[in-house]
Amino acid sequence: MLRRKISLSQPRSYGKQSEPSLAFKTDVGDRRWKAVMGEMTSEIVCEAQSVKAFTLEKGQLCRIRLIEGSQVATVNFWNADNKKEHFSQGLTRIYNSTHLKVFDQLWSAFPHVRPMATFAFDTNKSYGIDADRAGLHDVLRPISEKRVFDEITKVVKDYGLTLNDVHDGWNAFCCSGLSDTHEYFEKSNTTKKGDYVEFIAEMNLIVAVSTFVCATFETSDGERVGEEYFPVQIEIFQESEEKDEEINGDDE
Repeated sequence: MLRRKISLSQPRSYGKQSEPSLAFKTDVGDRRWKAVMGEMTSEIVCEAQSVKAFTLEKGQLCRIRLIEGSQVATVNFWNADNKKEHFSQGLTRIYNSTHLKVFDQLWSAFPHVRPMATFAFDTNKSYGIDADRAGLHDVLRPISEKRVFDEITKVVKDYGLTLNDVHDGWNAFCCSGLSDTHEYFEKSNTTKKGDYVEFIAEMNLIVAVSTFVCATFETSDGERVGEEYFPVQIEIFQESEEKDEEINGDDE
């Protein structure tokens, strides 16, 4: 658990204690490379406005790919070995930022407070913060519709989870920001077919991916119109034992 000294004479400060070290970045890069160069163990299509749930073993890598057009993929996490431990949007936001980038970690809620997954790769990593003060991959937008809660609940019940276990997630590919008056906004974004994000499981996980938030729309008189929804593809990779032996074997 992270421990911080609080000074009563200074504003309370959250966020990262330091930027990721070179050793941490190298470790994440090595684990990612070994997984994607290993074997793909599963390939799942999550259709537009639907939910898919699956499990990840510690160390496996999950890639979420846009296969037709820009689409927000909301990702929820639970510890497969202790289902009461789940992802915390708030702690992840505090320990990282409102929008996640490569090497950020996705944290579990109190009382556990530990990394559940690590953001390992992003084809849009250079996007940053745009002229409208918006960024990609937010941990701001909550699940705001009962229909979405119900659909996620239907899918995760096969893993022993209930409506009370469903929580706000990580909104991959969501382009959003905060205005000058600190109001949340979303904008149509430039992600496209073929783009993807990857994360590495830091524990055995139950994962749910849902596609109820559109990423492409127009605005007319302050209202969103012309919303489009697309499927995403989920690809799971793991290190190949055979290739690992070849890499680490002694030369003869």
